[in-house]
Amino acid sequence: MHRVLLWLYPGAIYCDVAEAVHAVHADSRLAEIEVVGPKRGAVALGDGISIRATGPRSAAGSSGYVGLLIPGGEILEPLGDPEGLRALARVASAPGIVVGAVDNGVVLLGAAGLLRGRRVTHALRPPHATPQQIATLGHYVEGAIDTDEDLVADGPLLTALGSARRELARRFVARVRHLTGPGSA
Repeated sequence: MHRVLLWLYPGAIYCDVAEAVHAVHADSRLAEIEVVGPKRGAVALGDGISIRATGPRSAAGSSGYVGLLIPGGEILEPLGDPEGLRALARVASAPGIVVGAVDNGVVLLGAAGLLRGRRVTHALRPPHATPQQIATLGHYVEGAIDTDEDLVADGPLLTALGSARRELARRFVARVRHLTGPGSA
């Protein structure tokens, strides 16, 4: 069975990716949703809900994944979790994976070393972020080709501002459908 990985972290905003998750879930032939986070256990999300996630070790092998979704949100913890970032990098860089990230979810991809030379959009600039947030997290998106667009597609990578999360969901699901269509393993 194909799987889509939903990467949740403390402070993440579930509604950023809810539409894509629900569309994938509604078509049970498309893929299963697996929730993973930097640590095993309950993840306190920024929109007031808590979701249980497996730890990064469960994402260690990218076999069977066709997609990775990372919501935006306030990054509340340091990004220096090497095990979690390595697991995220392995999954996101595997062949045949569609990656969708919203707002500050893009920062996590940068922390995992996946943005250098890639066209992206993110919320780590005015008016979306404070000068302190930019000073603290800006180095994670250095080397990326930052656009001022609401949604950017760069190969298998889709990045969006929160205002474009519906379009990101539509494109993400279309790409997953393409990968899981007739003749796929």
